[in-house]
Amino acid sequence: MDYLFRIFLIVNLAGLEFCTCSKLRIGIVGGGIGGTSACYFLRELLKDTVDIDVYEPYEIGGRLATTQVAGLQYETGGSIIHEDNRYVRQLMQAFNLSKTHRQPDNVPNRFGLFDGAEAELLNGERNVGSDE
Repeated sequence: MDYLFRIFLIVNLAGLEFCTCSKLRIGIVGGGIGGTSACYFLRELLKDTVDIDVYEPYEIGGRLATTQVAGLQYETGGSIIHEDNRYVRQLMQAFNLSKTHRQPDNVPNRFGLFDGAEAELLNGERNVGSDE
C-alpha cells in the first residue's frame, strides 16, 4: 500500500487546502482488476474522506469472467495471477479467498480460447495463428 500513501501525499501537497469541497472526489478510469483494486485500496486508506467514481464503458471486472457450459462454471478471463504479487495476496486475505487447482473428474484437462459464442482453439486441435 506504499504507492497509495504516495498518491495521498502528492494529492495533499498539490494544494488541497484551497479546496472548498467537503470531500475530495477521485475518478478511476478502468474497472478491471487494476482499477477495482485501486478503488479498494484507496477506500481502505482514505475511508469516508473521499468519494470514488469508477469509469468503465463495459462490465466491471475487465477480463475476469466466468462462463457456464453444461452446468459447470469455467474461468474464461485472465487466468494467471502471480503468487508473489503482494497486492493480490492482500486482496485474497481481505476477502478470505484461497488458491485452488480443482479440476472436475469428468472434465478432460484441456485448454481453449472462447470468444463468447464458440470455441476458437481447443487443446491443439487447431494451431494458433494457422488458417486451418
